[in-house]
Amino acid sequence: MRKIVKKLSKISLFMVVFVLFSNNILFAQYDNNSYYSESLLEELDEEYTDEDVIADPLEPFNRAMFYFNDKLYFYLLKPVAQGYSFVVPEPIREHIDKAFYNARTPIRFVNDILQLKFDYAGRELGRFVVNSTVGLLGLFEPADKISFLEEPPPKDTDLTFGSWGIGHGVYIVWPLLGPNTIRSTVGLVGDSFLYPINYIDPWWVPLTINSTEHLNRMSLKIGEYEDLKEQSLDPYTALKQGYIDYREEQLKK
Repeated sequence: MRKIVKKLSKISLFMVVFVLFSNNILFAQYDNNSYYSESLLEELDEEYTDEDVIADPLEPFNRAMFYFNDKLYFYLLKPVAQGYSFVVPEPIREHIDKAFYNARTPIRFVNDILQLKFDYAGRELGRFVVNSTVGLLGLFEPADKISFLEEPPPKDTDLTFGSWGIGHGVYIVWPLLGPNTIRSTVGLVGDSFLYPINYIDPWWVPLTINSTEHLNRMSLKIGEYEDLKEQSLDPYTALKQGYIDYREEQLKK
């Protein structure tokens, strides 16, 4: 038994890279069933000037972390995600993605309440009940067929802070976590407390589940990050501006 636990621990420690890194590499923070309702590539069609970009006093550090995360993606994360996608058919991965989105309902529900968006909160709760029962824990979404349960724009703790008038703060690229701001970093911590799976014991169970979630998500979006880089003269600046613009658009909904 100890040997099994030790092996599982090693696997979990390896997979935590996916939990941390893939959580933000394509700027997705609990938006829709695939976590990517809006392509950030649309944000990169504009011309960028220094005035467009958020304050970045940590740019030397951020560029170093960008380079580190970039190499990690191409040399480790992408190959593993490609192997996973080869083994698991895309339709199954899409249903798994829906189930994880359903499990994150408490994050969206609580932040809807905190933002006084009670209509959104009601729809989130109704969709959760229908999709968790008739939809087999969210693998399917029968709530889509109910007109008054139309899926609302997703909300999270970072967006709640923004709705309260709290600014982004300094832009920062964390190793593994990717593009962030001070506000969004605190928001990720808040979201983690609202995610029920994180309260499962022992510790390696939620870690493994979260790893599977983010690996599955990445496997559905292989190529988007590459497209972003190809369309940008300076991928670092484009990534920074694209991330901020994306979060600002989510805040308006």
